Amino acid sequence: MESSVEARIEGMKAAGRDTLNLHGLGLREVPEVLLDLPELAGLNLSGNCLTEIPDFIGEFSKLRLLYAARNQITAIPPCLSRLPLFSGLEFSNNQVREIPGFMAQMEGLSIVELTGNQIREVPEFMVHLPRLFQLNVGENPLECPPLEVCEQGLAAIREYYGGPSSASPLSSRLNR
Repeated sequence: MESSVEARIEGMKAAGRDTLNLHGLGLREVPEVLLDLPELAGLNLSGNCLTEIPDFIGEFSKLRLLYAARNQITAIPPCLSRLPLFSGLEFSNNQVREIPGFMAQMEGLSIVELTGNQIREVPEFMVHLPRLFQLNVGENPLECPPLEVCEQGLAAIREYYGGPSSASPLSSRLNR
């Protein structure tokens, strides 16, 4: 397993990229060797056997995107709130139970993909994130807003909470 991780890191470096793809390696934990990659801007951990994202991910000050779909992750890690450039979270088809309150402070979020988890509520603060233009929460046991509202997209969720259907002209153009 480790040699596959090492090979992918070497391939990333050789190509001069700042995004690492560790998709489908059967990883049970995120390898600490990633700490040797301070310039990492994107990380794909999808399709593994992860149950959590370690705190050291919060050390990647340039990380913008984290893909961790199709694992067994139960919580969105607080360490993501320490990332100043973070804008995209893809945690579909995991076991995430809630959208945590610390995400209200993550004003740079533009894309949040949480389809196919165990989420019962989309907190109102999500519709007030200024850059958010994509929020997918279908295939969850949603109670508030109801699933039928959430499946209509971010504009419908914003309307449910009594706000305008878009936070900005940019988000309204992108929702079309």
